[in-house]
Amino acid sequence: MRPPKAQGSGGIIFVTGTGTGVGKTVLTAMLLHYLRKSGVRALAMKPFCTGNREDAELLTELQDRELRIDEVNPFHFRKPIATMVAARMERRTIDLKQVLAAIRSVQGRCEQLLIEVIGGLLVPVGNGWTVGDLISDLACPVIVVSRNELGTINHTMLTVTALQYF
Repeated sequence: MRPPKAQGSGGIIFVTGTGTGVGKTVLTAMLLHYLRKSGVRALAMKPFCTGNREDAELLTELQDRELRIDEVNPFHFRKPIATMVAARMERRTIDLKQVLAAIRSVQGRCEQLLIEVIGGLLVPVGNGWTVGDLISDLACPVIVVSRNELGTINHTMLTVTALQYF
């Protein structure tokens, strides 16, 4: 079955999770591959990344390098720690308007944009805003990825419930 094409330029699907290491990149990569093989002009971003850039490099390769690594991952920090802490250590800030501008610049170049972010809706990204605030500003569908282990139902339901407030 062929997936529906997004109307207009650049529909967005937001991929978040119940935490770190739950499989967001794997799911985003699989969706990107499927959409592109199905004829949908799809691109993917991972706006925030700390430590190595392997996830962003994977997404860059899967979209045949249509985007430069700095477009796939515009906010990279060297230390593999919480994004906002890493930004502060590098004496940088992450402004929500800058993030939205980076996303919008890629959105206009595709039919479907997948955005994979750090795990957790309530994680602070910049001064006074969280992952959930970014979702709210984008007003797009959200996929929640969670681990397959004991306790996942609670974490997933808490995340889905929190989504209603954004």
